[in-house]
Amino acid sequence: MSLEALGDVATTSRSGDVSLEEGKSRTSRHNPVADSAVDLWKTLRNWLDSVELHEIDASRTSFVINVPEGFTGKLVANFHSASTHHEARDALNEAESVVGRKSATLKPHLDRVFDRNSQQAMVSIITRMSLEPSSPRSEIELLELLRNKAIGPEVLEQVLAYLLGWVKQETDAAITNGKPAAVDQSAFAVELLAVARKLDRATILASFGAVPDSDTLEAHLRASVYVQQLDLIAEEIDGKLQAVSDFLRAEADRIEWAQRGFVHETAYEDLEADLTNVWTANRTKVTIAHSRKSEVSQGRLIYADCRLHRARLQGIDTPEHFARGSFHALADALQIGWHPRFVRLLSEDQGS
Repeated sequence: MSLEALGDVATTSRSGDVSLEEGKSRTSRHNPVADSAVDLWKTLRNWLDSVELHEIDASRTSFVINVPEGFTGKLVANFHSASTHHEARDALNEAESVVGRKSATLKPHLDRVFDRNSQQAMVSIITRMSLEPSSPRSEIELLELLRNKAIGPEVLEQVLAYLLGWVKQETDAAITNGKPAAVDQSAFAVELLAVARKLDRATILASFGAVPDSDTLEAHLRASVYVQQLDLIAEEIDGKLQAVSDFLRAEADRIEWAQRGFVHETAYEDLEADLTNVWTANRTKVTIAHSRKSEVSQGRLIYADCRLHRARLQGIDTPEHFARGSFHALADALQIGWHPRFVRLLSEDQGS
């Protein structure tokens, strides 16, 4: 969907079919589709320009004028009713005889619409043109559409408010960057599902992360920072193999849950904050209670405590490996660590 690109609102399907909608203000005191209304003829001219500039294919486009209920006009009604090229030519000829080209305000638009060289394109537009009443209860209709997506009634309004803001944010960003204010349907669908699931907590997250193969395990054992963090606290090989498996499975889950719309991206930010707080609390506890132990022992205690933590996303339980793997992701980015001096030791190691 796009705004103010091909028209007020345009919807382009994956097959290439286009629906152009021009909305006429409900607050206007005049009839925007009256026989001599500038709004009507300007819209027709703009559509004609787009067709002749090959911006749109008239044979694959629906041309829609949305007007407040009750507004119509004789000529636009003729256009709406014309379904064949013969009927469209008759409607166009009648329109030319009715409005003529005398009005200075209308003349630039009428000259284009009634130009003999453009008649074939104009006829194609009229055969696919319709006049539709706009709804005074758009918010109610949107809520009903969301309800049809099996979204719980208790979160309908929250989901709608978020999506309206998201669409505005996406279109504003596009306009700022000099691009058409368009929203991809698949991106919207993912965002809809993700925010709906974030607000509706009656779901269970299942893992999509498979156990990694031996080559992948070996590659991570050799080069990953989070494995180097385990080396600092003398973790045994079995423990490091489990860490690599947890890390990779959690990473696969994060990607899959986001792509499927199961988890909203902001939930991962909340998760990182939660895990960091847990690590900070465990580190403080170990530092105070076990100050006489070696730094390696302190690190092993911090790591052991964190491994027992169970993470929740959007109030939903996650598989056991997910929290452990997410801790390792933070350790890989050096946001947390197990050895009390992990930053310095790893920096020295990289420097050497």
